Amino acid sequence: MSYVYVNLYEISSNGVGVSWLARSLFIAVLAASFGGAASWAADKYVWPSGGNSWPYESLAAAATSIKPAVDAAAPGETVWVTNGTYVLSGEIAVSNGIAVRSATGPSNTLVNGNGSVRCFSLTDPAAVLDGFTISNGYNAASGGGVSVQGGGWVQNCLIVKNSSGSSGGGAYLTSGTITNCVISGNTLGAYRSGAGVYMTGGTVVNCALTGNTTGGGDLGHGGGAIRCDGASGMILNCTVVSNSAGASGMGGGVWVYQGLMRNC
Repeated sequence: MSYVYVNLYEISSNGVGVSWLARSLFIAVLAASFGGAASWAADKYVWPSGGNSWPYESLAAAATSIKPAVDAAAPGETVWVTNGTYVLSGEIAVSNGIAVRSATGPSNTLVNGNGSVRCFSLTDPAAVLDGFTISNGYNAASGGGVSVQGGGWVQNCLIVKNSSGSSGGGAYLTSGTITNCVISGNTLGAYRSGAGVYMTGGTVVNCALTGNTTGGGDLGHGGGAIRCDGASGMILNCTVVSNSAGASGMGGGVWVYQGLMRNC
């Protein structure tokens, strides 16, 4: 038996990853086939070269796509996703209190909505999405990259080059938190609002929002980076640079109709 280093995250007392791990964890696996018992608790695994054997509780049995492993996970479990580009044919719905984490961060773990589906939705206050590049997602209504309704955490992600038919090209947020993310290059058409994020509640904190663009249209639409349209919405400690609301749109960077923006 040999050992493989896997980069994970530090986990705080509330189960939310707060930084890249400053050390490496030893995971015992069989060197030739990853066929050993390389799991703890009942966590699920995703690996493009996995055996795709339900319930995906070792690297040897890992799902080859993310959605089946998410659907198999129970509250309190973690779905670990190894390096790769995962092109979606359907939205990944995180509807219970699980964590979905990349093994080595967003530069190595890409989720692609193929220009036709939203990449992720979170609808549980204990749900965590951690360490992915979320790109090329689309939803006809809202939140082309990710939708957070009912709570949950999106963190350490790159949310880039997504779009929607109405609002929130990158993300749509009604409650929960988007933190430590780069939200860039997301787009909306004319008479739409919040190309980066459209929010009616929740918190966007410690994020960088750049190059997000709406198509303009009139003074009732805009918010190139963010439109905040709810009294409980908060935008905190964010960098907002080079976004646009297009011709005649309101708030090329941020349009706070209701809510709080501080230290940006």
